[in-house]
Amino acid sequence: MKVQSKLPEALQKEYRRVPFGKGVCGRAASLGDFKFDDGECPAAKRKGIEPRAHYCSPIVYAGNIVGVIDICMERGHKQGRREEEFLNTIATTLAGVIQRKRDEQHLSQVNECLLNLGAHSIDNIQRLVALCGNILGASSAFYHRINSKDDTYRSIGCYNPPPGYIIEGKYSDSLCAEVIKEKKGGSSIVYDLPRSPYIAKDPFCSLYRFRTFIGKAVKCRGRYVGILCGVYKNEPVLGGGDKKFLGIIASAIGVEEERIRANEELSQASAKLKEAQYGLVQSEKLAALGRFSSGIAHEVKNPLGIILGGTEYLERKLQTEDEDIKTALKKIKESTLRADTIVRNLVKFAMPSEIKTEKITPQELINDTISLLKYRSSLVNVEITAEFAKEDIPIDIDKNQMQQVLFNIFVNAIDAMPKGGDIRVKTYKASGEEFSRGGEVCVIEVADTGEGIAKENLPRLFEPFFTTKRDKKGTGLGLAMSKTIVENNHGSLLVDSELGKGATVRVILPLP
Repeated sequence: MKVQSKLPEALQKEYRRVPFGKGVCGRAASLGDFKFDDGECPAAKRKGIEPRAHYCSPIVYAGNIVGVIDICMERGHKQGRREEEFLNTIATTLAGVIQRKRDEQHLSQVNECLLNLGAHSIDNIQRLVALCGNILGASSAFYHRINSKDDTYRSIGCYNPPPGYIIEGKYSDSLCAEVIKEKKGGSSIVYDLPRSPYIAKDPFCSLYRFRTFIGKAVKCRGRYVGILCGVYKNEPVLGGGDKKFLGIIASAIGVEEERIRANEELSQASAKLKEAQYGLVQSEKLAALGRFSSGIAHEVKNPLGIILGGTEYLERKLQTEDEDIKTALKKIKESTLRADTIVRNLVKFAMPSEIKTEKITPQELINDTISLLKYRSSLVNVEITAEFAKEDIPIDIDKNQMQQVLFNIFVNAIDAMPKGGDIRVKTYKASGEEFSRGGEVCVIEVADTGEGIAKENLPRLFEPFFTTKRDKKGTGLGLAMSKTIVENNHGSLLVDSELGKGATVRVILPLP
């Protein structure tokens, strides 16, 4: 009871606790019909107050019972039609006033919520769900987001959830899914859930003892992306106004879903743009290096030849026992040979040889490469094991060039394990989609147990002259050349690594 006049305090307290269906006013409220009673009032009898006659007129708005007018008369009062009509008129007027007041409060809450929405869409959805639960007076309100790929949903917006409430499962047979299937995205209200067919379909209804459900599908870009719902442990009277309000909040959540998807697409586009920009810069670097290499080879090789010849002449001529002179000449000779090797690699890098493809199995390619490394690997206590696919996977490649690639990968792995370790080689067939390619591919996977590569160095691995082996006489051209060779054979080269946990190199080659 909200408003009263000239009613004893004892009865006021009693009337505040009158449930639907009990007493004259409770029956009028539950049935939505005018009631007159000249009998004893149970509440008055309990408090020792003189019995009264009662006029009870329900206050109804848009099919919803929003209150009851209860007029207490002297006992023996006779019911009159004009009095009944007058009370019904007052009840209708009050219904409009009450509903308008509720709408104003709801509108104020909605405006406040929308004004306070921030930049983070998930937080905004949480606020909207809380607003929905508050205004609808739901025991719990949820927003279930549908993942159409694996037919599951999860709750990302919760208001007053029951203890331990976690929803992550199939939505195809759930009560929420019925809103999409049966109501075709419209609003849905289900009363008396324990007696409904949904109790057998949706275990969370019985688990949390919900009795009433109201739901609305959320759309984004023409597709259903989630369900907004309120659930109750009692049986409130819900109507068109509640459905309309639920639709407003569902539309607002749809806007937030659009923002989430737009941000995800923007992030993906930005990553692809950065990748393309990096590739463009690298391509320009390689082109410039090619132009530089072809011109510098002649200019550098001749002086290197003169230095090498002069060093060897001095070694023969001096025949000294001075160790310092011997060491100096040895270092000059080694450095000259190293420089000559770099120049020759540069020439190969700038002007790769013509590709001569042949059909070969990965097993044959790997075994031939391992045979070249057996002596070196045994010296440094490195064991190489291979696991080949059971089926034959013929690949169409330039065997000599791809052997050079695998040789470089094996040498890098051996250098990364100065104290020994294991190299595991594996071949298998896979879907190209796993590696952002079309069709089926052959994967040659080489994993080591070495030192690994720091995260910040991974993006630079294929840059010419970038090396982490300066003290081990690395030139930084091996992986750059290998990547170029693999791409010339229509494949791709991938490296995964973590510092201290070894590295895995995958050569991805298309199947003919």
